[in-house]
Amino acid sequence: MLIDIYKDLCKGEPQKGLSVESLLDKIVRRAKTHKRNSRGKAIYYLVSKETKKLIDSFKWDNNSGDVFKGCLHFICCDVPKKPYEKSASSEDQGDLLDQVAYLLSLNEDQDA
Repeated sequence: MLIDIYKDLCKGEPQKGLSVESLLDKIVRRAKTHKRNSRGKAIYYLVSKETKKLIDSFKWDNNSGDVFKGCLHFICCDVPKKPYEKSASSEDQGDLLDQVAYLLSLNEDQDA
């Protein structure tokens, strides 16, 4: 999972033999730099319920604080449906998320 985040943020492959701590440090530094350069806006990742549980349960450092706090956020989109409930929308979830991203980008254009 960290390698995928690294590839997304750093636009390249991590060095061979890079320790988890070094990889995590590079990810956090890049995310914090992005946050400073984008006027305090964090990066959001949509993840599965299992991935979110893994992120929440993993002890990232000695005091088990959240090293991503404020710069990277992970959102779980897997909402369990009850058998009697209908879908909230007939549209594809990916299409809806694209529309939300477009609306947010319009808001950013106004702020500039």
